[in-house]
Amino acid sequence: MELMSETTVRTEAVPDGGGDGNDSPDGGGDGNDSPDGNNPGGGVEPRPYPEYLTADDAGEVSVAYADFEAIQTAGGEFDNLIEGSEDPMLLLPAEATRLAVTGSTVLDTLGLGPLVGDQESDLESEVDALLLVGGTFVALGTVAPGEISERLQQGTDQRAPFGPGEETGPYTVYETTGDRTTTVAVSSTDIVVANDRSSVERTLGAVQGERERATEAIEAFNWVLGEIDDPDVVFAGHGTSPESPEDDSSANALSDATSFVAAHTFSDDRLSAEVAAVYPSTEALEGATERLETAFGSDTQDTLFDFGTDRVSVTGIYRPGAGGE
Repeated sequence: MELMSETTVRTEAVPDGGGDGNDSPDGGGDGNDSPDGNNPGGGVEPRPYPEYLTADDAGEVSVAYADFEAIQTAGGEFDNLIEGSEDPMLLLPAEATRLAVTGSTVLDTLGLGPLVGDQESDLESEVDALLLVGGTFVALGTVAPGEISERLQQGTDQRAPFGPGEETGPYTVYETTGDRTTTVAVSSTDIVVANDRSSVERTLGAVQGERERATEAIEAFNWVLGEIDDPDVVFAGHGTSPESPEDDSSANALSDATSFVAAHTFSDDRLSAEVAAVYPSTEALEGATERLETAFGSDTQDTLFDFGTDRVSVTGIYRPGAGGE
């Protein structure tokens, strides 16, 4: 399916499901001490999301990440801040949540829909966060590879059963055959899905340190991500920018940026919204400054701008019920 929205980083089609199963005794899980691969996680923590990020063949990166455990813990009161807002500090990270949820529908086609959403689940595996990088979807959490393998081999109304998988490092990789291929890689901490094997291999290479990550290859992208410490929601890109045709004052302030990130971090009584961007020149940043200062943080008086030669970071603090303070 194509991910389309009024405010979006360029994203490729997310996978549509289908593939092979796994007859490996441990399901290919790393850190999994159960002989049948049904010990979720095995005590291994999920990897930080930047470890999955690589640039595509055009040198571009697009990222949507949402920690749903953190979002659910924060509660629905923060939703009221975003609904009806025109503040891009609120809207841009919220777009990451929407994109991640849209991408997660691929789990339904794999017979793994109960891992996300409100469906009652009979699975031991649990998904805490979702990541969409380019056209590759990643579910992060505590995974029992054996039960995922069993579910894949059963097939669904939307796809044929999987056959045996192929082990590569801590992962077992399953692949469909025929005109419409889907590749799935499973470890004890994540499930990686894409419409082609090369996209999955690109992601696994980054995770296993065998391929240069986007933060290693691109200084500007490394800087923007490094400006935000442990975010719960992330919307980011390099070589591609958010587009908001109905609101020129919001996302378009970032349209000339080389790299950008917009993020949310939740705490008990506040939402910290952060944006960081690098521009190709001092002149480009100067041309965007008025739009940045006018639109970003428009729903709060607690906003801090920090301008550099070719880059900027913005922090805003939002409190439920503050009504724009």
